Amino acid sequence: QVLFRKIAMNKLQICKLDFEKDIPAINEWENQFTAKEFASIKHFILEDHTYYGLNEVIVNNYEFFHIGEDERKYCLTIKDKDQIAGFILACIYDISISKPELIIQYIVMRPDYQHKGLGVAAIKELLKNSSQYFEHNPTQVIAYINKENVASLNMFTKLGFAFEKKTDDYLKAIQTTKITTNELENYKQMLQTVKERLNNLY
Repeated sequence: QVLFRKIAMNKLQICKLDFEKDIPAINEWENQFTAKEFASIKHFILEDHTYYGLNEVIVNNYEFFHIGEDERKYCLTIKDKDQIAGFILACIYDISISKPELIIQYIVMRPDYQHKGLGVAAIKELLKNSSQYFEHNPTQVIAYINKENVASLNMFTKLGFAFEKKTDDYLKAIQTTKITTNELENYKQMLQTVKERLNNLY
């Protein structure tokens, strides 16, 4: 069953990824990530060369990574008419209990669709209408983000997620309905520090 629902604000659509048709199209993005402005983004997507390309990110996480009988994996595309604007990899854990957890593993927008708020709009749609895309409605949504991945930190901050330290390199973003003013200021300061570090690298 193909999952299909319009994101009215941006005229985009979220649907189930077709491995035969969609992955070749996604592979064509590779050369777009060579531009300097997208180089750091590609670094985080490929997890410092753990993967050699976008197709490996999708196939390894969706087909080869075994997560057990109590979980479900999902790979969705964000489409603009016949063009793939992005993809989302996610999984739901603990579906046998009353509080399953959704982990957003990746959200990747094609370079020419970035910096337009479309990633935020897509995740908002996914969370608002989760029953349209997942077999089980999650009670909590989380994501693990490299602390220097400014784009992802910005996106999940805008979505109202709170952050806690997971490891020295990663933060755990947790969906919350309320963020205090102090927390928001702390996130802004953290993002500014990361931006300064990245500017010193390039």
